[in-house]
Amino acid sequence: MTVGEPTVAEPTVVAVDQGKSGTRAEARVESGASVHGAAPGLSLARGSELGSTGADAVVDAVASLRLPRPPDVVSVGTTAAPESQDARRELAAELRARLGAERVLVTEDAVTAHLGAFRGAPGVVVSAGTGAIALWSDGQTCARVDGWGPILGDHGSGVAIGGAGLRAAFSAMDGRGAPTSLMESARRHLGGLGLDAARRLHAAANPTEIISDFAVDVLRAAEEGDQVAGAIVARAATDLATSAALAARLSLAAGEHPRCCAVGQLMRSPALRSAFTERATELGLVVGPAPAGSLAGAMFLATTGPPPAFAALVGVAAGARSRLPGPLGAR
Repeated sequence: MTVGEPTVAEPTVVAVDQGKSGTRAEARVESGASVHGAAPGLSLARGSELGSTGADAVVDAVASLRLPRPPDVVSVGTTAAPESQDARRELAAELRARLGAERVLVTEDAVTAHLGAFRGAPGVVVSAGTGAIALWSDGQTCARVDGWGPILGDHGSGVAIGGAGLRAAFSAMDGRGAPTSLMESARRHLGGLGLDAARRLHAAANPTEIISDFAVDVLRAAEEGDQVAGAIVARAATDLATSAALAARLSLAAGEHPRCCAVGQLMRSPALRSAFTERATELGLVVGPAPAGSLAGAMFLATTGPPPAFAALVGVAAGARSRLPGPLGAR
């Protein structure tokens, strides 16, 4: 820098990861330090409205960072991302206006999970939470499998595991199914194990969340040796591994052994992780831990821009490019 040349401040970059359980934000400020914030997620039980885009929670999460000035770049990975790129651009434009940011990027959390795991390199990521989705990329193109919601898909998800566990409990009560410790767990979870409990579940505003929350009980029972729960977990592991293999079918058909990471709250269960790893390995995938999560993936997206494989899955709203040098200012 020559004498008298004005100092250019380093851009403030914010990454946001939004799911059912919460909205997390991280900012990298001029000093190089990281600042963290949070806001509620997209759970109906926690106050989110049905069909919400999550924009309010994103704004609240960024506000919780207490930045001295509006951020330059905000990158959002959210389970509520609209399907089309045009709709994602519209959401990005809304957030840009509300946050005062120079540039906002919006994509689905499966993309940021992949970027956190592979940073644009080839591989397949399985995300297993309330829902389930597999996303593969060879670095230039991508393919997704599942993520269709609990009615049409989400094989191996929290809803699938929790629903199978509740059905097993009621079947055991009827004498149709094998005895299982899930009966008592279901009784506690639903406040009973009879017609009133069944009616309350069907009439609830958020039955999907109630069912998905029971997955924790099923996973715990499997780890404690309950055979019925163990069979449910084994089926879920097979379903998730199958989704990963289907997403990576082009790579597998070429004789390759693509890298695979499984992420999400369900994968904290040793029983599910072990069964998934075994089945995915049998299908030709090389399973390993994800070096970073979705929040790190959102930060990678903010600082490098959309990789070629995911460019069509990212909605971008940007202003003048002069303020942001390099990839931060690329459209």
